[in-house]
Amino acid sequence: FENCTFTDCDFERSSFVDVTFISCDLSNSSLDSSYLSRCEFRSCKLVGAEFKDCSIQGVAFESSNCEYSIFDKCKLSETQVKNSDMSSAELVSCNLKAFKTSGSKYLGTSFFRTALGGVDFSTCLVSGLRVSDTFRELRNAVFSANQAVELSMLLGIRIK
Repeated sequence: FENCTFTDCDFERSSFVDVTFISCDLSNSSLDSSYLSRCEFRSCKLVGAEFKDCSIQGVAFESSNCEYSIFDKCKLSETQVKNSDMSSAELVSCNLKAFKTSGSKYLGTSFFRTALGGVDFSTCLVSGLRVSDTFRELRNAVFSANQAVELSMLLGIRIK
């Protein structure tokens, strides 16, 4: 699909296999309980799109705007997020396996109850992440030194 508009569409319980979306607008669309395998979203607008309870395998989000999108209770396996905006997105109670990200924005993104161990955020813009009070989600995630200073504020640590 190229240059297609699917705003406010209901794709609930759909299956997409080997599909590429290029410069498409899926804003505020629902893909809840869907299955996505080996798909690509390139330069797409996914603002407010809902992917609740989805199985997402081998999917790439590249140069896409995913602000305010919802990925609650998703299984994300071999998923890549590259040069995309995930600001204010919700990845709550997700299961991540071989999740890779680079050059993306995570401003005010919620990872509540989503283990980020092994995920490398060092090339991403990260600020104001929302996690649980125990910060368990951040255990074994990879951040740059500057990002670590930002994250230390979550713990109430002041660095001079």
